[in-house]
Amino acid sequence: MLFSVHNPWKILYWRERVEKLLRGEMPDPIVFTIDPSNKCNLSCEWCFTQDYIRENPYVLDAGLMHSLIDELAGTELQSIALCGGGEPLANPETPNAIRHIAETGKKVGLITNGTLLTDDAISAVLKCCDYIRISVDAAESETWIALHHGDECSWRNLVRGITSLAEQRQGKRPTIGISFLVCPFNYRQITDAAAYFKRLGADYMALKMTLTDYPSLRHLGYSGKAFFEEKNAELWEIFREAERLADTEFRVVYRHPGMFIKNEIKRPGHYYKKCRATPLGVSGITADGTFYCCCDRRDSLHFGRYGIEGSFRELWSGRRHFEALNSINLNECPDRCCAQETNEIIERAFVNGELEWPWTA
Repeated sequence: MLFSVHNPWKILYWRERVEKLLRGEMPDPIVFTIDPSNKCNLSCEWCFTQDYIRENPYVLDAGLMHSLIDELAGTELQSIALCGGGEPLANPETPNAIRHIAETGKKVGLITNGTLLTDDAISAVLKCCDYIRISVDAAESETWIALHHGDECSWRNLVRGITSLAEQRQGKRPTIGISFLVCPFNYRQITDAAAYFKRLGADYMALKMTLTDYPSLRHLGYSGKAFFEEKNAELWEIFREAERLADTEFRVVYRHPGMFIKNEIKRPGHYYKKCRATPLGVSGITADGTFYCCCDRRDSLHFGRYGIEGSFRELWSGRRHFEALNSINLNECPDRCCAQETNEIIERAFVNGELEWPWTA
């Protein structure tokens, strides 16, 4: 199912903010990311932030986090995502931050590995979150332990958390999503995973490509690009098999739908000439209080320390943010850029005028 919550075409809904950005102004973000923690209780094989979090083992100060939430409440921000370089629930203040965000009227989502879903965290998610997405990447504990370097107890807590959320929620909020990062060691479990998490009560499973062009992932010993090229026909047979499990209660979706359709895994410059999407949905604050342009480049594209070098508004609309945005070199961006297709749409529809906004056809 290629049309989903992950479909990049939803950027067209935010046309006014895109046009404001193209005029040289800084619109409020649509989504802003808060990294509550750089610490993580797992050591996932493909974690591209592992070097960064090893060198920056911080949790975001509670006072700083709540101060930022109060400031964001006064903006035209749509929602706040709690995720991070590490595991957001490794910060004990995260459940309270979820509640605080909801109290401001902003939407809130949690992206987690699911192993630290305590009763308090589950309660906060059930009462306040619009969505939760849990990274699992396996259909059973043995593969999960091998890929994430967790243990059987953590796997059981992950499963318990998903089950509790599905059983206790009222209606269909929060949306429960399962993330499945496809690699050579788990791809044959995709259909079984879809069936299993459907049975537990999840709303969808999102398939993502494992791309390995980060220096920190050289130890993996395989190329994500080569894997997808070599196994493309077999993978699509598996994807279609998993899709047959979809119904009105459960979906199988694709995190980068265009890349899946075209089997085209190339550097961002192949799609567009300039990055313009970061202020709209992939900027955030690190666990040490630094504002960054892009979640894929937390370690480099910075534009100020919140509370030390300025307020949210001062940093967001300030000169350093524009300079950081204009300094982005697409040749230094990873193949798996999460804003890749959004940037292509912005360039083709808004910059090049290929969409022909006044209906002429």
